[in-house]
Amino acid sequence: PKAGRRDIVVLAPDARLVERLSPPAAGLTTNLGFGRGSDANSLYLTTALPWRLYRVKTVRRGLYWD
Repeated sequence: PKAGRRDIVVLAPDARLVERLSPPAAGLTTNLGFGRGSDANSLYLTTALPWRLYRVKTVRRGLYWD
């Protein structure tokens, strides 16, 4: 991997690389989180400068804790 990359990486519990996602070119990624319930296949991403909210549909369900 190149130094300075801003990719979002998805890791399996055994630390194996599952997927590498490129964030939006504009903005600094500030937060990531999966939806809940029927929306658990959506990954939400926020950026700063410019402030944006993105939703990325995924093929896997995200985990969350109450």
